[in-house]
Amino acid sequence: MPGLPTQEMYGLEIGEAAELPSGTVHPILARLEGCGWLQSRWEEVDPKREGRPRRRYYQLTPDGAEFARTALARVHTTPALWSTG
Repeated sequence: MPGLPTQEMYGLEIGEAAELPSGTVHPILARLEGCGWLQSRWEEVDPKREGRPRRRYYQLTPDGAEFARTALARVHTTPALWSTG
């Protein structure tokens, strides 16, 4: 699990951390990148030499990091909308 919120991670790693399937995570990543909250890059490796496909790495932009901080603060300070009792 990554240590810093702005640490670069590849798509499968993000999906595993979020416990979401690739088919769910990658469209979300594409939307966040389209909004300017993420930036991405393909790693520069030879897939045959590495024995695996190239990875696409994602990282929060400064705007994305601020949005994430704000959203997390809102989640932690907003009372539950439903009651269990």
